[in-house]
Amino acid sequence: MNITLTIPYTLLRAIMSSLSTMPNHVAVGPAGLAVHTDFSHEFMAQSFYLLPEGDPNRYPTTHPFRFECRLAPYSVIQADVWKTMEWAWRLEGDTPKVPTLFMIIGQGQHRGWVTGLYWDHDQIRPVQHIHMPGRGMHCLAVLDFQGGRASPAHLKETLRWSRLIGAWGGRDPWLRFTALRMVVVGTGRTGSLVATSLVKSGVQHLTLIDPDRIELHNLDAMDSVEETNVGDLKVQAIAQHLKNCPHLPTITPIAERIEHPIARQAIKEADMLICCVDDDVARLIVGTLATRYLKPLLDIGTGIFHDNVHQPHSVPVRRLGADVRLIIPGDGCFWCWGGVARPEEALRRLRGLHQPRPWSEERAGSLRSLNSIAAHMGLRMLEDLVAGHLERSAWIRIDQQEGSLPAWQTITPHQPRTCRLCQRLGAGDPI
Repeated sequence: MNITLTIPYTLLRAIMSSLSTMPNHVAVGPAGLAVHTDFSHEFMAQSFYLLPEGDPNRYPTTHPFRFECRLAPYSVIQADVWKTMEWAWRLEGDTPKVPTLFMIIGQGQHRGWVTGLYWDHDQIRPVQHIHMPGRGMHCLAVLDFQGGRASPAHLKETLRWSRLIGAWGGRDPWLRFTALRMVVVGTGRTGSLVATSLVKSGVQHLTLIDPDRIELHNLDAMDSVEETNVGDLKVQAIAQHLKNCPHLPTITPIAERIEHPIARQAIKEADMLICCVDDDVARLIVGTLATRYLKPLLDIGTGIFHDNVHQPHSVPVRRLGADVRLIIPGDGCFWCWGGVARPEEALRRLRGLHQPRPWSEERAGSLRSLNSIAAHMGLRMLEDLVAGHLERSAWIRIDQQEGSLPAWQTITPHQPRTCRLCQRLGAGDPI
C-alpha cells in the first residue's frame, strides 16, 4: 500500500518555526484520509499544537488519524533509517492509540533530510511521498524510494521547450508544473481555453469534467473544437484534440456532473483544481472539496450583464466583469475568499429547494476576449505559485462599464474568525 503525506506549505512553515525555538517538543495534530482508486492512502495534516517529547497526551483518541512532526538528532541520520524505528518516536511502551503519521526532519548538517513513517496497530510502513500544496507545489520522494514522478523524455527536449524554460527561470519549476495532475471543471468557453493552454505549456496529466454537449453557439469562443463536434460531449471533443499534441499528454475526459462519484474521485486525486463553471452550485461543491482534500483552487468566473435592465425608460448599459481567485490550502477557504454571488440561493438549489434561473435572466452574453484575459491571468497566478513567487491566496477582479476602460482590483476579503468550512480543512473522506 502506497502512502502519501500531504501537508500545506503554510502549515509546515509554521511547524518548523515553532520547533526551531522549542526543539525538545513535537508538533502533533489531527489528520484526514483520502483513499484513491488504486487503494493508495493519502493522509492530510490539518493543524498542529506543540507538546514536550514523552508527553502522555501525545496520542489522544479524539481523532481517527494523527499526525506528528519532529526534528531528528544528528546521530540517527542514516540510509537504513528503517532499522532505527525504535528511536523514531521513542516508544518505550508508549505506542500510538490511533493510526499515526510521523514526519521526521533533519537538522544541522542534515538539513533538508526528511522521512515519513506510518504506524497502524503495531505495523510500520514507510511514507513514499510528501506533498506540500502551496508555494512551489513541491512533491518529495522520501529517502531512497524510487517511485517519484519522472519527467518523460519528450519534456527533456530543450529546444522545443526553450522559450518556456527561459520564461520560468529554469527547468526545475517548469518540470514541477508539467508534472502536476490538473483537473479542469467546466470545459466551456473559459475552461477550454485553460485546458488548451495547460497542454501547450507541457502539462502531462489533465482531467476534464463537464457533462454538457457542444452546441452551435459554443463555437465562437471554445478552443479545441470544430463545427463537426456539434452534439459531441465537450470533454470528449477537447480530449481527442489535445491528446495528439507532440508530447502525448494523458487526457482523461469525465462527462459527469461534479456530484458524480467518478468526478469527486478525480478531484481527490488531483494536485490542482481549476474551476471554470458558470453555475454557483457546481462552484460551491468544487470549493468545498478543495478545502476537504487540501487542493489549491484556481476559480475563474466571467460575465456580461445589463446594469439597469430593470429601470423603466432607461437604455440598458452593459457591464463586463471577471473574478480570478487562487485559493491556497491554509490561507482561508472558498467561503473566506468570496464564496458565490448568491450563497442562499445556491444552498437552496443544492438541497433541491430552488430551480436555476434561465441563462438570459442573469447574463447578456459572453466574449472570448474577456474569457481569455481571465483564463490567462489565472494561469499566470498558478505559474507564480509553482515557481515559488506566490505564497498567499489572491483575488483579482476585472470590472468594466460600457464606454470606459477596464479597471483591475486586488481584493483582500474580510476573513471571519471562525469559518465552518475552514474547520473541515484536510478532513478528507467522511469517516
